[in-house]
Amino acid sequence: MARRGKSGNREPRRWTFVLAAMVAGLVVVGAVFVELSSPSGSSTSTQPTDTPTPSDSPTPTVTPSDNSTTGLGCGVTDTSQKLPTTTPRGITWVVWRKAALPRSSAAGPLEVDDSTGVTGCYADTPVGAVLAAVNISYRATLSAPDTTIIDEQVADGPYKQKLRVLAAQYQAPDSFPQLAGFRFISYSKQYATVSIAIGNENGYATSQTQVMWQGGTWKMVATADDLDTSSSWQDVDDIDGYVPLKGVG
Repeated sequence: MARRGKSGNREPRRWTFVLAAMVAGLVVVGAVFVELSSPSGSSTSTQPTDTPTPSDSPTPTVTPSDNSTTGLGCGVTDTSQKLPTTTPRGITWVVWRKAALPRSSAAGPLEVDDSTGVTGCYADTPVGAVLAAVNISYRATLSAPDTTIIDEQVADGPYKQKLRVLAAQYQAPDSFPQLAGFRFISYSKQYATVSIAIGNENGYATSQTQVMWQGGTWKMVATADDLDTSSSWQDVDDIDGYVPLKGVG
């Protein structure tokens, strides 16, 4: 779970819009962004102190389909199962609809449709899982009410259609907080839960995203718990314990 940090003497921040709905770590309603109340400055993040083990994988709601146990068939080369404690090497950034999104020639995504936002070709590794969680959630948010990403990149399961219906009702936000970092809650080669942090030193929010290996790639998972929108995003003062991952700021 995300930890609330100390506020210190920093000026209070203001959230211009609240996140009204989030399913499977995916924001699907309205526009949300951090309105900075003080000039941006440098920020530092410490490394995770609690490292999850592969046995900590969440209870599955759908059955994985492991067509490719390594994820190497499409050209990715990352095979490391070690959880990253620093920003992964080789990350480059692509701006898509005003959001800076990470990619890696080793871990993916190596397949990107710029028109729909659909991505593919991720490594079945911790870095591949993080990159999939970030790209799928951001791209699905910024492409609403188009549900193509949900149709193709959310795992088959009992709550996928409910997510699709929600997303189809809303317009993509005009502005959205940039990615700031991540922290693993659990990981195995078939399931991963990643806490994603957005914002900057003037204010952060964190939320958990679950992905699973299905059909030879990472896909997001919609669960019953994710339908409860009251506590989807946690407003936090700092992201100590998160691995830095940001292309802006």
